[in-house]
Amino acid sequence: MATDHWHLMRPESGVWITLDGQHMGVGGDDSWTPSVLPQWLLQETQWQYQVSIHFQ
Repeated sequence: MATDHWHLMRPESGVWITLDGQHMGVGGDDSWTPSVLPQWLLQETQWQYQVSIHFQ
């Protein structure tokens, strides 16, 4: 169930892990411009990740 309100969420028994390769926060360099400066933009490229998680 998707919701914007935490109190409407149902408990789950699993664990969720999200790995973001690229992420842009709200706004740009400051709170009033919509995007970051060109030198800080992520270029379109191919990424490859390898992740290992071990539980004991």
